[in-house]
Amino acid sequence: EDALKFLGKMFKNGSISKLMAESHARIVWVNDWYPMKDLTYAISVDPVQKRVMVVFRGAITTTDWRTTLRFGLQKIRNPVKDDYEGKNPILRVYSGFYKYLFRKRKDTGTTKYDEIANLVHKYGINGIGPEYNLFVTGHSLGGALSHLFCFFASSTLPVPK
Repeated sequence: EDALKFLGKMFKNGSISKLMAESHARIVWVNDWYPMKDLTYAISVDPVQKRVMVVFRGAITTTDWRTTLRFGLQKIRNPVKDDYEGKNPILRVYSGFYKYLFRKRKDTGTTKYDEIANLVHKYGINGIGPEYNLFVTGHSLGGALSHLFCFFASSTLPVPK
């Protein structure tokens, strides 16, 4: 890490490049075992900022585009446990996005959501402590998946104290 500190001096103050060069964030997980068939994402941890970030990539494969263009709605149970006025127990989400995150894998029997949530927990709470913040982002298909992931994560992941 110290060997790369000189990079921060090479970029203009306030630039994204300088911010990235001086960041303490490190990529701890990249899922790209089957990039032509599977959801690809990365997880980084910044122990100084106490931040865990999940980044979903956008649509680049034929499978991704088929998923993105699958506009049918799927009924799901509302994961929000709290009661509130007007709460609907059943929600409808785009089936392609939902299946990307919640389809049961043949090899492990778990969902991609469970895999990511477990890694966030492992590298967040167990790695840098319970006071971590979770940031989730993505582009295109990744943006849609980040919204869906955040909705479920806000309902099921432990809340920092």
